[in-house]
Amino acid sequence: MVAVVKRNATVVVTVCEQMRRQLAAYGFSTRKLVPIYNGVNVERHADLAPGTLRVDAAIPADATLVGMVANVRECKGYEFFVQAAERVLARFPETQFVAVGDIDCAVGAPISKLVRERGLEERERFVGFRSDIPEVLADLDLFVLSSLSEGFPLVLLEAMASRCAVVATQYGGIGEMIEDGGTGRLVPVADATRLADAIL
Repeated sequence: MVAVVKRNATVVVTVCEQMRRQLAAYGFSTRKLVPIYNGVNVERHADLAPGTLRVDAAIPADATLVGMVANVRECKGYEFFVQAAERVLARFPETQFVAVGDIDCAVGAPISKLVRERGLEERERFVGFRSDIPEVLADLDLFVLSSLSEGFPLVLLEAMASRCAVVATQYGGIGEMIEDGGTGRLVPVADATRLADAIL
């Protein structure tokens, strides 16, 4: 299929510059590759009142809430989110962590086990799928994306539009969305220590 597209496509649209470079490395003609960034309606996220996430998940209103919105899949690096939470909680034990997204049972089971083994059940909650993501983001103090693989994730744009501080792994187009130390913090992939340091 890739060979057919490479040979016959007039234009190949990529979601970011990094993906354009990757396809060029696979032999696609650079003249055919056109990056067009994803976007979000920032007005949908502007000046929202806090939602019901804290109440629904029994999170104290005055707790610092660190959250991740991503389906629980292997590529999202949730094990590093859990490990980073443990390190943060050693310094600030009243912090709360929440994960929002559909849970793949095969991936979710070992993550749940990790949470239990680390004794984090009262501080790290996996609440499953929610349809009120703008309101969820309005409830967060800090947004984290610990992905091992990404293209150009819309949820980071939504988090920034919601005025959340953001910490994310440096992969795919994420470095084109976030200026490290300016509009957020970027950390290496699969590094719980650096992820925790950035959260702190």
